[in-house]
Parts: sequence; C-alpha cells; structure tokens
Amino acid sequence: MNADEVTRDIEQLESLRAQTRSWRTAAALSVIIIVVGCLMTIVNSVKNLAAPGPIREQFIAEFQ
Repeated sequence: MNADEVTRDIEQLESLRAQTRSWRTAAALSVIIIVVGCLMTIVNSVKNLAAPGPIREQFIAEFQ
C-alpha cells in the first residue's frame, strides 16, 4: 500500500464513522419522540377518564 491508498482508506473510514454516528443519533431521537408521544397519549387518556364528562361516562358504561 502506498500513501495515497492509506489516505483514501482513512477518509473512507472517517466517512463511515460519521454516517454511523448520524444513524445512531437519528435512531435515538426517533425512539425518544415515539416514547414522548405515547406518554402524552396515556396522560391525555387518564385526564379524560378522571374528569367528569361523556368520555368518563362511556368508559364506566362499557366497563360495567
């Protein structure tokens, strides 16, 4: 291997490392967004069931 090939290989490895970092970051952000969305849905559902109103009455009717 000459110096040009080594330099090219190093550049390719650095590029792959950067791509891997980007994919990991994107995956982590996606998981966080999904978890936050699910938690917000659960909190909203609990609030709707705790407050008097038609949603609570429908739940009680179906639960009994």
